[in-house]
Amino acid sequence: MEDGRREKVKVKQLPVKDYPKLLKAMDDEIVLVAFFCGKERSWVEGLQVKSHVALLEEGFRVSEEFFLWSDRRWKTLTRS
Repeated sequence: MEDGRREKVKVKQLPVKDYPKLLKAMDDEIVLVAFFCGKERSWVEGLQVKSHVALLEEGFRVSEEFFLWSDRRWKTLTRS
């Protein structure tokens, strides 16, 4: 990503054990990007919008299994 600085950033696929944390963070994009990249919030706050969005989208792409899990979780919670 380029924000007046150059840095290689690894966007990780989150393990299943971290899915509950990801679910809790869904309403805070800064936390999500930090979580996906293993970075501190202050690092994410310094990103330009283009980089922020690219990292967020890549995090969702590599962790798409999370959405299958969250769908299963919702079905489990709403069964009567």
